[in-house]
Amino acid sequence: MSVRLFPVILALILAILVAGCSDDDECPTCPEGSDDPVPTFANIWPHADGNAWTYDLQNIGYEGDPSDQVEPGEPIPDLPSMDELHARLTVPIDNEIRGSSEGAYRLFFDGDITTEAGVTAQYLRDETFSSDGLLVSPPTTDYALPKDIGDDPNRPFLLSGYAFAATDTGHFGYFASGTDYRWIYLTESLDVGQEFSIRFYDGQEPQQDNWLHGRVYGIGDLEIQGHTYRNCVECFYVVDWGATEVIDEHGNVLAEGRPYTYGSIYYAPTFGPVTCHERAHFLSDSLLENGPGILETKVEISGLQITWP
Repeated sequence: MSVRLFPVILALILAILVAGCSDDDECPTCPEGSDDPVPTFANIWPHADGNAWTYDLQNIGYEGDPSDQVEPGEPIPDLPSMDELHARLTVPIDNEIRGSSEGAYRLFFDGDITTEAGVTAQYLRDETFSSDGLLVSPPTTDYALPKDIGDDPNRPFLLSGYAFAATDTGHFGYFASGTDYRWIYLTESLDVGQEFSIRFYDGQEPQQDNWLHGRVYGIGDLEIQGHTYRNCVECFYVVDWGATEVIDEHGNVLAEGRPYTYGSIYYAPTFGPVTCHERAHFLSDSLLENGPGILETKVEISGLQITWP
């Protein structure tokens, strides 16, 4: 990514706090005898209170794929396969650009939070800053799907914060409503090919066909702004937002489709998430003034000097 942090953002966040731990788990893709950190579930995302990550943030909005929506009553197409979407993420989007923005994104553990449903969990708080250093997104209150691109940057969806739970079986998230886990960042297995799925709430009511699917896609080195992060775990996510109607102000159904979001997060052992690249396919607005769209979001750990534990 070509975005670079600006001095005012660096002044806002002077340090990244990280906590590391390790164990003797094997890493089949790591070179023998290497001193590089080995990814384990215990160290892949240090989550002590106060740990923080600062990212460069870029959004680009594009004209969408007309096949993402159909006339009312026509069959709604299925989503592409996970392998197809994973391959698509590596190919630049050729569609006309609607708009773009850039800024900074901060993710940090900030004590506890109690959701509207009464669940108390760790507060994985996120904040989004514009390119001039202004806070444009208040602390997270829930997960939400971005639907357009404006002057202010949008936070990444897949790496959003809120109520976070770290257990022996995974890293999970709660929504504002409901008392069950409704999000999975990672499970305890980091084996390549490991998959997970969970049905989640849209923030109000349970939706039978709203699903998150994830898969550990690989382990390898990743270079970001001159620093090589060794043995990063790539987890690929696909969010199926379910069959959706575009309805005008009079309640008429104008179009139907299946919005979806997909992308990768790379987690560096002993450090945590270092980058997220995602694309959200959304439908037309309620007046059909704009056709379907695609919002591409990239966050990349900033060029700050990192002190490894």
